[in-house]
Amino acid sequence: MGPVSAIYYLKQNKKRAGLMIFMLFFTCLMYVAGNYVDSINFYWKKGFEYSEKIAMISASSNDKGFVQYTELIEELKKDEKLTVLLRSGGGFIGYDWTCTLGWEMGSVSYIFNSAEDMGKAFDRLGIKCDMSEVKNKSIVISSAFAKNIGLKKGDKIEMEKITGYSDGFASVDAVIDDGSYIMFMVCEDNDRLLRAYIMSDEMEGETLYSYITEKIGDRPIHLSELLKKGVDNSLSPISMIFMIAAVMLSLILSVTANAVITGQYIKRTYEFGVYRAIGMPKKKIRAKIASEILLMDLFAIVIGAAVIFTASFMLNELVYKPAGQYLPYFSWQGLVCFLISNLMVTLPMILTKCHMMSKADVTEF
Repeated sequence: MGPVSAIYYLKQNKKRAGLMIFMLFFTCLMYVAGNYVDSINFYWKKGFEYSEKIAMISASSNDKGFVQYTELIEELKKDEKLTVLLRSGGGFIGYDWTCTLGWEMGSVSYIFNSAEDMGKAFDRLGIKCDMSEVKNKSIVISSAFAKNIGLKKGDKIEMEKITGYSDGFASVDAVIDDGSYIMFMVCEDNDRLLRAYIMSDEMEGETLYSYITEKIGDRPIHLSELLKKGVDNSLSPISMIFMIAAVMLSLILSVTANAVITGQYIKRTYEFGVYRAIGMPKKKIRAKIASEILLMDLFAIVIGAAVIFTASFMLNELVYKPAGQYLPYFSWQGLVCFLISNLMVTLPMILTKCHMMSKADVTEF
């Protein structure tokens, strides 16, 4: 290990190198910030999956629309590829839950006209549930959702909180472990069966929705959209705002870090002047500077990864999971934000210092 090597410089200048590693460490924090923003998608993961497998149609409010809806239902029931589950047309607000960012989010509700219908849907969705106590006005939720909203099996809930109008009480009669943030409920209704779930063992996703769309034709019947489309449309502005903020913060960090390292390299002008005086090629000088900065960056990334994953684990186990929340350990958004931030800091640093030190002249001292 010669005096020209990057490791030699870091060993001989531990305080200076430590300061730069500390500043480069902040680019790693953009990764965890991206994970926090992307954590919202975690809560919708199962909802996206279930929406692919169950589509919902609803009747028009006028008499003609209801007649056409009834005709369509009969057609769909005769289709051997489909399973039709009729349900109440009443509105259900569901229960709001709190995401990792501390925001209140609205829940998705699946309402069934009987425990038998709920069982059929659970079979299609792959949900394992003890249905022995499920009856009219029964609620089924995941253990994570129950922790998030402070409920447990056996709790009673005023129907007004779920439907917006007074109609007695509902009870949490089963808790499942599917990790969803969805309220499943049985609400028997023989008079207002104005909505229906459509399932298929052969189709799902866009294929299922397109098939139902063809069946509907030009009739005034509403088909729900895939949940992922609606959530993505709502969250895309948040992601865009975050990316803009990440770039702005990275720019500030880049200016600050470059100002610090410029001062360090100005003190080394004589050192690089000597390298040039003894005939070291500019290409090798640039390689030395780049290797020093990249080595410090590597140390910052390793330390940052260790700190971030340890902190994420502790937060999940001690704070988030007990509250029915979760912070992802990995997200593409977090990775992209980290790469943008790290490149915005290190690239200008390498380019400017290589240009500055390759012009150093020992006769200036």
